[in-house]
Amino acid sequence: MDSKNWGGAGALLVLAAVAALLYLFRHMWLALLIAVGVIAALAAVLLVLLNRYYKKKKTAPGAKSASAAELPNILRHYYNIRDPRMKQLMKDIDDEQKKMRKTVADDPRDRPAAERFMRTALAGACRIAEGYARLEKAPPGVHEAHAAREKALVTMGSIHKAFIEQNGRLFRNDILHLDIETEVLDKTLKAQGYQPVSPASATGKEPHHE
Repeated sequence: MDSKNWGGAGALLVLAAVAALLYLFRHMWLALLIAVGVIAALAAVLLVLLNRYYKKKKTAPGAKSASAAELPNILRHYYNIRDPRMKQLMKDIDDEQKKMRKTVADDPRDRPAAERFMRTALAGACRIAEGYARLEKAPPGVHEAHAAREKALVTMGSIHKAFIEQNGRLFRNDILHLDIETEVLDKTLKAQGYQPVSPASATGKEPHHE
């Protein structure tokens, strides 16, 4: 028998040996394939759950956001203000923003619109509180300071009212009107001087307070 025949016979023997081993251990191979499949499925499920966990962690109410960054400043101004009317308004606004964050946590689809509103409203509230704390240091009897404080109270009250209305819209999933009201509040605050005014949006008109 020549070398080619020996080589062919050897290959056949190897194939026969492998086939025999597969046949003898067919149950073990099947169990191994099943185990690998189960492990792969569990790994995929774990990756999905971890992805959801980290996304939820990033969008949780306590997560850092543009609007949440204003909260420490508002709290600092709260303790610098003596007027109980302004302090009560600030507490009421804080309660409403917590309610809004809880609503968004339950339905993250509302987060972008809610975050836009809270960023506008809380930035305005912070500017009002900061100015109010300075106005309280004015000498008694200064008419201009008194008028400015009353104006600030009215504007802060409008922010509180806007929070109540927007929480109602979030509850009804009325996101379109929430965005519209955010723009209205932004223009009001800019006109009152409590938000940075861009040349394109400045009107120079005093907004009407209800």
